[in-house]
Amino acid sequence: MSSVFTGYVADLADRRIYPGEIICKDGVITEIRELERVPEGSLYYLPGLTDAHVHVESSMMTPANFAKVAVTHGVVSAVSDPHEIVLPHLFRPQTAQERKPHLFP
Repeated sequence: MSSVFTGYVADLADRRIYPGEIICKDGVITEIRELERVPEGSLYYLPGLTDAHVHVESSMMTPANFAKVAVTHGVVSAVSDPHEIVLPHLFRPQTAQERKPHLFP
């Protein structure tokens, strides 16, 4: 199945935005063509973003749910340290009272 998306293409390598069309076949971009013009009010197409420093655990979401939200904002990949992912079947976070019971009479 083929799809064509017409609008303004952001070319970050050349630092320019131009009218163009993006041709996709079977979900893969196969070609990007520059056009003379596009219809007024056309969308802007930008490359996906990589979040180079993210704390998934701070979002209070599972990594899968975090990804569902992040992708709606243009994030297509993220770099996260493995120590930030809690494995609930191996570790259970403790409350301060459990860790230092002598401090809580």
